Amino acid sequence: MEHTKMFGKFGQIKNQHMNKFFLLLLLIPFTSTAQKQGMYKDLKLALANPLAVTELKITHANLKELPAEIRTLVNLQVLTLNHNELKRLPKEIGELVKLKKINLFHNDIDSLPETIENLQNLEELLVGVNKLKTLPSGIGKLSKLKNLSADNNLIDSLPSSFGELSALEFCKLDYNKLRALPIETCRLKNLKKLSLHHNELESLPACIEWMTSLEVLTIGKNSLSSLPKGIGNLKSLNILDVAESGIALEIPYELRNLRTLDVLYIDRNTLLPFKFIGSRTKVLLK
Repeated sequence: MEHTKMFGKFGQIKNQHMNKFFLLLLLIPFTSTAQKQGMYKDLKLALANPLAVTELKITHANLKELPAEIRTLVNLQVLTLNHNELKRLPKEIGELVKLKKINLFHNDIDSLPETIENLQNLEELLVGVNKLKTLPSGIGKLSKLKNLSADNNLIDSLPSSFGELSALEFCKLDYNKLRALPIETCRLKNLKKLSLHHNELESLPACIEWMTSLEVLTIGKNSLSSLPKGIGNLKSLNILDVAESGIALEIPYELRNLRTLDVLYIDRNTLLPFKFIGSRTKVLLK
C-alpha cells in the first residue's frame, strides 16, 4: 500500500511538471509573435495601423518617396529605409519624436529636412552613400545622437552647430569633400572615433587636443602638410591613421607623449622626427 501511495504521488508530481512543460511550449509561439509586434515591412499596412508601428523596415524596394502621412506613426522608434531611391524626406519626419534610429544608407538623398532637429531621442543617424552636400544647420540640437555615419556623400562643410552634439561617440565622414573642420568640432569631448579619410582637408584645428576621449582618428587620403602639436595631448588615442594624408606630412614631435597609442599608420612620404624605439606603438606602412 505504501509503495502504491508513493507511486501515486510520484505520478501526480510528474503530471504537474508535464503540464507546466506543455504550457511553456504553448506560450513560446505567443512570445515569439509578441516580439515581432510593432515591426512592419509594408508602408501601406503600417499607415493603416499607425499607432501599432514601432519599427518600419523597407529595404531594396525601389522606394522613391515617403508620404507626409508618415507623421501618423507617432510611436515609431526605428526607421530603416536603406538601399532605395529616396531623394528627400518629408518635413513631417520631424514630428516622429520617439525615433531613436534612422537608417537611410544608399539612397539618392541630397538634403535632410531642417525639422530633423526636433528628434530629441535620436541616437543613430545613418545617411552614408547619398548625395548630401551639407548637414542640417540645427543638427546640434540632437542631444542624444551617439552615432553619425555620413560617409560617401558630397559634404564640403559642416555647420557650426556640429560641435553641440554633446553625446556623439562615433562619427564617420569618409569620402566627402571636406576642406576644413569648424573649430566647434573640438567641443565633441565624448567622441571616441572620428573617421575622415578621403576628403580634401588642408588642416586640422589646433584645438583638437580638447577631444580627450578620442580613441581612433583616421585622416588618411587628405591634403595635410602638418598636424597640430596638440595631438600629443589626446591621452585616449589608440589608433592614428595618417597614411597618404599629404605629400611629406610632418608628424609633430609631441606625438611621443601618446602613451596609449597602439598603432600609427603612415606611408613612405611621412616624415617622422623621432623613432618609436622601445615604444609599445606599432608603426605600420600602408
